[in-house]
Amino acid sequence: MLKSLFVIAFMVLIWACSQGGFDPVTVSKSKDGSFYKEFGHLLFFDRQLSFNSTKSCSSCHDPKMSFTDGYRKSLGATADLHQRNSSSLLNIADYNYYTSADSTITLIEKQVLLPLFNNKVVELGLKGYEKEVLSRIKKDGNYQKLFVNHDQNIQHLDWQTIIHSIAEYCRALNSYNSKYDYFIKSNNNSVFSNQELNGMKLFNSDSLGCSGCHGGVNFNKPKQTNSSLFIANGFFKIDKSNVNTLFDEDRGLANISKENKDIGRFRVPSLRNVVITAPYLHDGSIKELKDLIRIYGQGGYLNSPKDKRIRTFSLTREETSDLIAFLGTLTDTTYLKDPFFLSPFGF
Repeated sequence: MLKSLFVIAFMVLIWACSQGGFDPVTVSKSKDGSFYKEFGHLLFFDRQLSFNSTKSCSSCHDPKMSFTDGYRKSLGATADLHQRNSSSLLNIADYNYYTSADSTITLIEKQVLLPLFNNKVVELGLKGYEKEVLSRIKKDGNYQKLFVNHDQNIQHLDWQTIIHSIAEYCRALNSYNSKYDYFIKSNNNSVFSNQELNGMKLFNSDSLGCSGCHGGVNFNKPKQTNSSLFIANGFFKIDKSNVNTLFDEDRGLANISKENKDIGRFRVPSLRNVVITAPYLHDGSIKELKDLIRIYGQGGYLNSPKDKRIRTFSLTREETSDLIAFLGTLTDTTYLKDPFFLSPFGF
């Protein structure tokens, strides 16, 4: 009877994964929650988690690149091109949404399902290989040792626990030790150079309006109360179709809502570590910050939907350098000294 119930529960989970739906359930928790973070740490960097053992979560989210990968669009386990640019995972515990253009994904566990089981374009490609990959993990000595150390039975391992563990690891990827963070804590202007101070004034000025959309601790929340976190940023070209025929044209939030008003609306991205996370935008189409700033100064692309907060402005070359210098103060790579953020496998 118990075996039958387990099989039914497993099949329901797999069906939910294939449908893109995930309702978290109570899982066996260690007293301090460290088991899930440690298990998630191993899983995040383990290529065994892909159906053909070629890719891991870290393949698209490399800690050395602020948990991005430096490509315009990433490649999955079958070399299929992803739809969008890889986003940084740092500080996502403080986010409200977890994709560039889907307001329905408000839980990290639900986001984790996409790279694991999505087959519109294969990322890790686990759909249809669930039993095989689960068996690999159960037989692996690293995982067996971890389970023993935490008084867990690896034979009881299921996908629910794997999904939750990866999500818990991602929640722990916090990075708030930039020069700007020190300035906020100390309120000491001397931490900045004159160039950085000038750049901060420009960033917060009404003429540029950068901080109007890039507010909050992660510079990804509009200042306006009750404003949507998805805005038309002026970088969506209506006459440009997606070159990847696996996808429909990327119309932003409208692909999910089916509403014309959402065409070209994307989540406001964090500006933390922005100087080291090129290329930029949801499609990775802009290589350098100076070009991004220049196009913003033009009010975005011609005929592109744009939020009313997007305005034209003109900067000298020196002012552009100042602005970029300030954005550089949002860089924090101190986490690279912490083994928890790095591969436990030595690569």
